[in-house]
Amino acid sequence: SDQIDPKLLSHLECPICLTVYRGKVMMCTNGHPICGNCLSSLSDARCPTCRVKMGNIRCRFVERMLESASLPCLYRDYGCMYHGKGNVRLRHEQICHFRPIPCLLRRCYPSCKWEGPPSQLVEHLNTHCSVRNVDPNTFDDVYWSYKTDKECFQRGKDAAYFLPWCDRFYYVSISKRKDLFHLAALWFAISPKAAKEESTKIRMELEFPLDNEQSVTYSLFPPRLLPGEVLDEKISELIRNEESFIVPIKRWRREWSESKHKCYFQVRAKWIPPSPSKENKSPENIGLCRECSSDRKKVLKPSKIT
Repeated sequence: SDQIDPKLLSHLECPICLTVYRGKVMMCTNGHPICGNCLSSLSDARCPTCRVKMGNIRCRFVERMLESASLPCLYRDYGCMYHGKGNVRLRHEQICHFRPIPCLLRRCYPSCKWEGPPSQLVEHLNTHCSVRNVDPNTFDDVYWSYKTDKECFQRGKDAAYFLPWCDRFYYVSISKRKDLFHLAALWFAISPKAAKEESTKIRMELEFPLDNEQSVTYSLFPPRLLPGEVLDEKISELIRNEESFIVPIKRWRREWSESKHKCYFQVRAKWIPPSPSKENKSPENIGLCRECSSDRKKVLKPSKIT
């Protein structure tokens, strides 16, 4: 095997970040290496080993070793067993399933500084609010609340779901852009097994009750949020590319609670796994008003039908 000896590996770890050197490797006049990025972040540019003033000397020998040796993934402490060389290893680390991610509800909790592996995501999110565990083919109800019904027309809302039977975390967002409210959803793999089964098409249905005893149902196959991608940026990208639905927000039926002095808006969600006996056809995203679906002129359509 061309994997590097663990004892030698310990000598290729930066004394500042305690990980294998990455990118440019600098050294002091006594030959002690340090990551180029770590050096630039130091307020006092002195060698952490011997405290001499650091210059602009590259440690070419260590850089060549890093290019030719088969080194473990940066996220091995989180469970990744991958080994690779040079840029191949760096590309793997960009999409590694064990790569730590920030709190996916940071949009609702901007002060949250949590960052951890995907396997710990659901446990963390439950410290903010209850993440619903959803069974297949079963509707789950969410009630979004506002102090006044007008607030619903001023800002959006988010919901989080966990599908333990396929290790997927789903994020549903209603975002206001100008005078329109966009419904967009993403899913994130919290295990390598779920990532490997990315091609499995799990249909998601969202039902919104409207006034006049009507309802609108959206059937969609949300895209996957990849490691390293930023959730808010991905939601904005879906809206920008017209891959979101336009929600008839002012027709969304609400209920007033006298005891809590809040307006409640209901959403029903269901996930439908593919039938093993049927061919997996290309997904179609469409939203229909159930009470008037026979009249094509009254169908509530998404911003884009694919």
